[in-house]
Amino acid sequence: MAQRTRYRAPSASCSDPHRVGFGIRLLRLLVTGCPPDRKKKQVRITADVDGRLGAVRSPVVIDAEKLSKQSRALRCQAPKNDRKPASPFHPQAVKVPAPMDDDYGIVEYFYEHSGHRCGYCKSEASSISCGMWAHRMTAGIYDALLNRGWRRSGEYCYKPMMQKTCCCQYAIKLDVDNFKLSKSQKKILKKVHKFLASGKRSDAGEPDEKGDHCASPAGDSVMDVPDFSHKKSDVQTELKACDLNLTEDAATSGETEEAVASEPMDQQPPGKPVESSEVDTASKPEKTTHVPKKGLGADPNKPKCRKARDIRREKRLRKLSEGGGDLSPGREQALKFAKKPKNEPKSLEEFLFEPLPEDAAHKLEVQTVVSDGSSPEFGATFWQSWKLFERYQMQVHKEPASQCDKASYRQFLVNSPLQCDPKGPYSLGSFHQQYWLDGKLIAVGVLDVLPTCLSSVYLYYDPDYSFLSLGTYASLREIAYTRELRKLCPSIKDYCMGFYIHTCPKMRYKGNYSPSRLLCPETYTWHPIEKCRPLLDVNKYSRFEEDPQKGDENAVRNLDEVFVLFNRTVIPYRRYRRIKGDDDRAEVKEFASLVGRSNLKKLFLYRKS
Repeated sequence: MAQRTRYRAPSASCSDPHRVGFGIRLLRLLVTGCPPDRKKKQVRITADVDGRLGAVRSPVVIDAEKLSKQSRALRCQAPKNDRKPASPFHPQAVKVPAPMDDDYGIVEYFYEHSGHRCGYCKSEASSISCGMWAHRMTAGIYDALLNRGWRRSGEYCYKPMMQKTCCCQYAIKLDVDNFKLSKSQKKILKKVHKFLASGKRSDAGEPDEKGDHCASPAGDSVMDVPDFSHKKSDVQTELKACDLNLTEDAATSGETEEAVASEPMDQQPPGKPVESSEVDTASKPEKTTHVPKKGLGADPNKPKCRKARDIRREKRLRKLSEGGGDLSPGREQALKFAKKPKNEPKSLEEFLFEPLPEDAAHKLEVQTVVSDGSSPEFGATFWQSWKLFERYQMQVHKEPASQCDKASYRQFLVNSPLQCDPKGPYSLGSFHQQYWLDGKLIAVGVLDVLPTCLSSVYLYYDPDYSFLSLGTYASLREIAYTRELRKLCPSIKDYCMGFYIHTCPKMRYKGNYSPSRLLCPETYTWHPIEKCRPLLDVNKYSRFEEDPQKGDENAVRNLDEVFVLFNRTVIPYRRYRRIKGDDDRAEVKEFASLVGRSNLKKLFLYRKS
């Protein structure tokens, strides 16, 4: 059945075929894009197709398939040399976003530059940032915003004003493929393994290095950002009444994400010696005429010889599995890495999944659940997660109980604007990674799985287990988890650790995860932290790009590239100005410069009616 739409008919006195024809073409651009074989969707868009502002007629229903025929007929009636001056309704002046496969976001920008409390230097009104409330956002859009210095706290996205704020916060990423363990990180992994195996606590319960509350990349305080939640309800109510259905024709969108096929794991570990007797014998010269008869060599039908240590290790795992015990993911990883290549250092996975004895004192399990409420595991453990968060905030960060209630927990660590998008063997969206020790929840890591990285949002844990350095241990587990996701989605290559603050000694630890890169605040390019540290030793704000001629390649050249959601309709900003004026031009200009040109095609700025 043909798609049907509602629009305002042109005025009866309007006989100009240019205006009527363009109005129909504009309406066609707004409502078409869904092929006939797709499921029928009712799209309600009110469009003024009359060339004269103020002409109002009763809405009529018209078949969308007839629009193209009517448009061609009206164009044939118009003189070819009759050119009209440019106007907001002229085809060259109006740009409509291409059809998208639900790949769009709706945000409300807050044009406020007042200072608020800084969680790092503890100043009361010196931390300055810009922010927006994300009513809807895809993982791909948020991934692109991370590359421009944005972070989220719940549904609120913020970006520090680097030249005005007290503590400059630089986005930091880690290349997981080339990650190298430090001596202190190896020490922590061995300490956790020793505790699980024997139950012995090391260092008499003292926290590791600077204190574990500041030893995790996910340790940024989410409570020290402006609270604009009171402004969300009004906007959300209007959006619920808005029937904004974007078409699902992903083939016509030039910005949609491409599905990535999974890569098979290597069947043969690197560094394995070549087992071929023929190569060596062929290279040796013959010394006598009586050459001994060659042996048949190893039987290819039989398994290759292995070290007795590896065989004993697999037997222990097999015995544990057959004896009725659960083969946890950690032990499965241990079985995978049982055969270690020669002359290679111990990898992160080998440290994490080192086999435990059969009579291990403790059992640690890591469970990843969706945090949007659709997961029954998350719903069943919500109370435990919240009480753990409350205890952590009150004891470690000295927060009052009023700021750690259930509503605050939902607002900052449960609610997320990211749409959970399961495609292929992996899922994009927000998750909670839970750490269970002997059936007791001791830590939770809040994660965002994005198309190119895994973003660590926050981590909280039981203070009674601070002797295990759970902050560092959890970050190492998340790096290994990122590597595992990379096997399913090769585009995931980075571990995003939030912000690096050079002027705050408690936040410099993030640079110990190597190799890390910092984001230049002017060109939005990534640079090795080793080259950035000398610059930050001189000035707290610094440009990392060495080329002085290079600028922001994703800068917005024209505000006409901005699309706004106004009166339940997505329209170009130029048309919005003709209706409401340009009093908010400075606000829209700042918003566009901060999110970048590529994001404006999918990110619609909400404007109140």
